[in-house]
Order: sequence, then structure tokens, then C-alpha cells
Amino acid sequence: MDYLNLSRAQDLKDKKEKILYRFFEILPGLFSWTTLAGVFILSWLAPIAVAIFIIIFDLYWLLKVIYLSFHQIASFRQMKKNLKINWLEKLSKIPNWQDIYHLVVLPMYREEAEIVRATFQSLVDSDYPKEKMIVVLATEERAGSESQEVAKKIQAEFEKRFFQFLVTRHPQGISGEVVGRGSNLAWAVGQAKELIDKLAIPQENIIVSGFDIDTRPAPQYFACLTYHYLTAKNPLKSSYQPIPVYNN
Repeated sequence: MDYLNLSRAQDLKDKKEKILYRFFEILPGLFSWTTLAGVFILSWLAPIAVAIFIIIFDLYWLLKVIYLSFHQIASFRQMKKNLKINWLEKLSKIPNWQDIYHLVVLPMYREEAEIVRATFQSLVDSDYPKEKMIVVLATEERAGSESQEVAKKIQAEFEKRFFQFLVTRHPQGISGEVVGRGSNLAWAVGQAKELIDKLAIPQENIIVSGFDIDTRPAPQYFACLTYHYLTAKNPLKSSYQPIPVYNN
């Protein structure tokens, strides 16, 4: 049994395997509730031990918060420094950087057209050549006709602004699939792969970005990402995580 492809205990048919899988699902919550309940119960039975435990626990989280705060400040300063760099200029010094395409997948559900339009406009405003961008607007069948109407409006407005523009429709009720953003994203990437294979673009020349539908990347984001991809020691076995800033 390939447990990595399971999402819940109900997907298992064997009763023993279902019980075992469910047991391990329960463990994290069980440990959390046991710790909380144990503090209250043991406060009557062993108050001194509980007091020492709580003090140590609080000190641990205080040190952890201080540690994370220092790293957060350092990361913010590094981000501000990187924003001042002309990444497209640095990228232009790398041979054959123009061979790199960006596959941008944007899963949506029932978001309004204004939200989706703002995201696509941020892609248009990017410094990276749009003729090297493949954009996928991933819709959901279960979202209804209004979502499809929004997708049609966005496609009509932005389709000619990129190298390729694809609208996918994730079918409802696929057996064994967990409903949500991840399944929609996986379906959209599969559809995009068929298009990429037809275009005969080498897969090692494609960087995939899976954004939320309200994500607005910085103008130099794709140039910066391409630079780090081309200068990474092992780019095909690396992932690249941008810093999310919630100021949209």
C-alpha cells in the first residue's frame, strides 16, 4: 500500500489498515490534548512539578520568539536590499537566460474579477519578457457559471499579453481526490504539461510558480527567480520560496 498517495483513513478498504492509519492521524491531537489536560490534573497531584514545567515551557517559547524575531529582522533587511538590485541586468550577463520560460499557475474559486485582474496586471507589469511566460488560470467546475464568466473576461483581456494563456476547469467529483486548492493546482499543471509537450519546450527550461489568485509578485520577481535558478548548484532539485508580504 502506497500511503503517500492517501489523504484520509476512509480511502483504505482493509479494516486493520484503516484503524492503524486513523490511529496515527489521531496522535498529534492526542498528544496536544494530553499535555493540556495533564497540566490541569497534575496541578492538584504535583503542583511543584507542574509549576516547574510551565516555567520551562514559557522560557522555551520566549527564547524561540526572540530567535525568530532576530531572523525576521535580518530577512526583512535582506529583502529591502534585494529590492534595490537590478536583477534583469544581472541576468543578462548569464548566457542563454532567454531560454527560460515561466509557467505561472493561478488557482481560483469564486473570487471577483477585480481581484483576478489585479493579479494578472502585476504579471503584465513584470520586467521579465512576457513572451517567455505561460500563464494558467485554473478554475473549478464546482464554482459554478459565475466563476467561468470571470475567467472568460480575464482571458479576453490578457490572453494576448503572454506567450501562452490557458484556462483549465478542474472536474468535480474525481474519485479519491481531496477537494481544494492542491487538487486544482495538480490538474492545471497536468493540462499545462500537455501544452508544453506540444510546444517541445525542454522541461528543464521551465520554472513553475503556483500562486494564490490574489498574489501580486514584485516587478523583478521573475528575473530574480530566474537568476537564482540559473546560478543554483543543483537547480532541478531545488525549490524557491519568496517572502510573502501581506500588503495587497
